[in-house]
Amino acid sequence: MFERLTLPLLAALLLWPATAQAQSVPAPVTSQLIYVPAYVSVLTQADRSEPLAATLVVHNVDPEQNISVTQIDFHDNLGVKLSSHLPAPVILRPFASTSALIPLRSDGGVGANFLVSWNSSDPALPPVVEAIMVGGNGTQGISFKTSGQVIRETP
Repeated sequence: MFERLTLPLLAALLLWPATAQAQSVPAPVTSQLIYVPAYVSVLTQADRSEPLAATLVVHNVDPEQNISVTQIDFHDNLGVKLSSHLPAPVILRPFASTSALIPLRSDGGVGANFLVSWNSSDPALPPVVEAIMVGGNGTQGISFKTSGQVIRETP
């Protein structure tokens, strides 16, 4: 009896994360400031950490409206700005994206982050802003992503 229940339960648990989750469409806005965690190292033991590279990507998901990315700044775990990744604003057409790379073995620490600012002359759907972290040695690796958190917005 236990085996008959275990197999369907195991199959459901394995398939559950792969199912699409319905999300509501966000309201169009004219600007946002977005905080994005960007781990350039992770602790593997109490006295040891693993370096990671972090790639920030800003996706314009509005099918009709351009957006202007005006700021991509990288801060360390103390909140100190280490670098700016936009010498001038970047216009993203519908479905276009831009990115910034923090290479492997860069300063920043476990609490590093990006601050991203964007605006639009007319209200636009907010962009999808994510950081992808990768690293590893030999045949073992680690990869994961984080999503941005809006910390200021203009309707």
